[in-house]
Amino acid sequence: MDSVKIFKALVHHTDNEPSEQQQQSLNSAESIRIVCNVTHFPDSCFAAVSSSAQNPTDPEAILSLSLRASIDELTRLASSLGAKASNSKGSALADCKDQIDDALSRLNDSLSAMAAVPGSGGVTLTDRKISDIQTWVSAAMTDQQTCVDGLEEAGSVAAVAEVKSMMKRSSEYVSNSLAIVANIRTLLQQLHMPLH
Repeated sequence: MDSVKIFKALVHHTDNEPSEQQQQSLNSAESIRIVCNVTHFPDSCFAAVSSSAQNPTDPEAILSLSLRASIDELTRLASSLGAKASNSKGSALADCKDQIDDALSRLNDSLSAMAAVPGSGGVTLTDRKISDIQTWVSAAMTDQQTCVDGLEEAGSVAAVAEVKSMMKRSSEYVSNSLAIVANIRTLLQQLHMPLH
């Protein structure tokens, strides 16, 4: 009889513990929250990164997902601007689209830099790569602002308001990526992970 009670207690106890997959999701959500809390837009960061099918716990993986979300948003923006530029007479929208294309190029360079170099033992980030990525993501933010500035200089009041509205999410995502890369060393230390 005592062994039956012990068995029932064990079954009851294990039924209440989260599964390994649930624990991974909890750890992932907690890691994403910690990383996103260094950004100016933590809610949009969390939404963008956690919407991935992956369950990242590593700040480097979270940075990669943040960069991918930024690229996706800027790609949508570039497509919309391209359609608007082809329907307008002014070159300000075409110049704006060129700026967004430059921003996309810089973010793609950043994502490529995160790939492990053959012969490096799987190392993805080095101090030099972090510095390069931070520079490129910062330049991508500047490219977005230059797009808006060009529209303002052209006196396209309606276009400025529309582009700012269209750019809101991409601006937040790029800002989030910049904050994450700027704090990556601290985040890795906080989560007791080495730079790798």
